[in-house]
Amino acid sequence: MKLVEETPVEGELITATHTAIAQLDPFEAELAEFRKRYDGVVYDLTVEEDNKQARSDRFAIGKVVARLDAQHKAIKEPLLEVTRQLDGRRKEIKDGLLDVQNGIKTQIQAHEAKEEARVEAHYQRIQDISQLYSPSAIFLKAENVQALLDDARRIVVDTSFEEFEADAALAKSKTIKLLEEQLATRQKYEAEQAELAKLRAEKEARDRADREAEVAAEAAKRAKREAEEAHQAHIERIERARLEAEEQAKREVAEANARTKRAADEERARIEAEQKAKAEKEAADAKAEEVRKNKVKHRQKIEKETMIGIVDATGLLEDDALAIIAAVNEGRIPNLHIVY
Repeated sequence: MKLVEETPVEGELITATHTAIAQLDPFEAELAEFRKRYDGVVYDLTVEEDNKQARSDRFAIGKVVARLDAQHKAIKEPLLEVTRQLDGRRKEIKDGLLDVQNGIKTQIQAHEAKEEARVEAHYQRIQDISQLYSPSAIFLKAENVQALLDDARRIVVDTSFEEFEADAALAKSKTIKLLEEQLATRQKYEAEQAELAKLRAEKEARDRADREAEVAAEAAKRAKREAEEAHQAHIERIERARLEAEEQAKREVAEANARTKRAADEERARIEAEQKAKAEKEAADAKAEEVRKNKVKHRQKIEKETMIGIVDATGLLEDDALAIIAAVNEGRIPNLHIVY
């Protein structure tokens, strides 16, 4: 859309405007005449003649007002058309500029998305290295920990990590160190448990043998005493007493074995309860650490999106945008905050 050719330039527009306004000068002259004519005039509207005159004078002034409005409309219409054409031309040019700008902006956004994906891929690879070690996996067998350690040692850290190669190397080194410590701890624990099991088994065997020997000796002593006291009794009575003594010995041995089993069960339950409590605590600690890391990662994501928004909206450098974000988080910019 183009402006009409007769649109005046700046000086001509001013002259045309003054000329248009001057066309209202006759009405200003009539206004002066009306003021002069009616200044101080007071109508006695109770008198019919004065009432008619007042209405006639009002009508005469109204006709001038109508002519003034008509003249104003006639003068203003061309000026409005120029304004409409000017607005249309501005919009056409602005839309074209924004279209060109959006083409550049699309390229920038595509590049930034690609860069973000590249960085995120490196972060994920480094996280995969770190996650080979998990504090909550303390109950893994030594052979399983050894397998994880072997996997960590086989990881190749090279230039494929680009600028994150040092971070990857650090993650690998740290993971290997933690797995080595976990393996040593687990191997020591398993050796101690094996030794404890061996000692408990040996002690239980000795205690059982001692109890059985004691019970047998007591039974034999009692049987002998009863045999001596009942020496004169009938042989059948002696035989019955011997059988009763043997049964009594068996019952006592069974009771002793039952007590031993209960003690072992109670000890096993106590150890399992301690191990479960320890595992639950370590799992809770690991979960809390994961939540903390997720919050940090979410905060970094929001701050990055905010920085990109500031750069896009204002054209500032990324460092300047980051400085603004830091100022907001520190409360140095009143009435402004970032929602995380």
